[in-house]
Amino acid sequence: MCEDVGTPLILDTSGGGLTHVKSGVFLLKPSIRELRECVGQELRTEAEQLAAAHDLIGCGVSQAVLVSLGGDGALLATPGHSQRFSAVQVQAGSGVGAGDAMVAAIAVGRTRGWPLNKSVRFGIAAGAAMLLTPGTATCTRPDVERFFEAVAEPVDIAAGEG
Repeated sequence: MCEDVGTPLILDTSGGGLTHVKSGVFLLKPSIRELRECVGQELRTEAEQLAAAHDLIGCGVSQAVLVSLGGDGALLATPGHSQRFSAVQVQAGSGVGAGDAMVAAIAVGRTRGWPLNKSVRFGIAAGAAMLLTPGTATCTRPDVERFFEAVAEPVDIAAGEG
């Protein structure tokens, strides 16, 4: 349906929603746990995690895969390319909604015409800002913008590295 209207689909799902998707996704955002469950492997190393993400791209499931690693940042796989994003160091609070905030901010970045890696940095900032909030409260724009300035540029990962 998204392809029919020319809208890229950003998908953050788990379980059957993740294992049953076969195509049509622009950006798939599993957590490392969700990716492990999806592929049925432990994915202990960064190289294994990226290989699994690239396999999903190669099978046509998604054009890009962003593996969220919690306090360890994120890995972005695109065709023929991999990047590592560092997390913003914040006092850990409730993680409720951090992944959702990450996906929402990535969508905002994309609607602003930003490249995917800049949008991912914005998403990391929003996820970090959620850690400052109690329970299910929403993060604040000033916190997101402050953290966005602190999110480092991603590091390119050479094939076989990790």
